[in-house]
Amino acid sequence: MGGSLLGTRLGTLYADLVPRDRLVATVRPLFERYRDERVEEERFGDFCHRVGIEALRASVPVSP
Repeated sequence: MGGSLLGTRLGTLYADLVPRDRLVATVRPLFERYRDERVEEERFGDFCHRVGIEALRASVPVSP
């Protein structure tokens, strides 16, 4: 999460080895938060970088 389109900023691991049957449930809340809180023209990676990975993890906990 949080990488840039041009590769000038690397992403940060959000969740490791998410089972296929949990993938949608894991990422959907992140995309919904992006939809609701992004600023105009903001890309997903930029949103994640701005909000911060720890804030994303705290608000959308990763299921075991």
